[in-house]
Amino acid sequence: MKKILVTGGAGFIGSNFIRYMLNKHSDYQIVSLDKLTYAGNKENLRDMQDNPRYKFVQGDICDAKLVNKVAEECDEIINFAAESIAGDTFLPIWTTLGIRIYSFEELFMNLSRRNKVKVNSRGIEIINLTSKNIKALAYKGGI
Repeated sequence: MKKILVTGGAGFIGSNFIRYMLNKHSDYQIVSLDKLTYAGNKENLRDMQDNPRYKFVQGDICDAKLVNKVAEECDEIINFAAESIAGDTFLPIWTTLGIRIYSFEELFMNLSRRNKVKVNSRGIEIINLTSKNIKALAYKGGI
């Protein structure tokens, strides 16, 4: 069974994503990490609280110890946390040479120079890392 960590899971988009995944994919477990600020509300997932494949953790994605502990048991991380992506957000990028830490801005600029960033008709920039079949989204000018 695959386990996904969803940050910002108590927000509007995160809670709908979690509900969709749990209802459509019986082979997934979801761990929701949310600070429960203005954008998150545990009531958004009250109907999922008794689901054995769902776990809620209240906490801040800026708390590295907590995130590392929760992420350790997960296969994937999906970030819906409000106000969490800015130019100085740091991302671990796994390569064959090891892990390198990039700022979001540095990663985006590096990939833009190599024509790996495409802008669709809605102004959404898409980083296309075809070798790993990974995509990251950002709205032009930041999220």
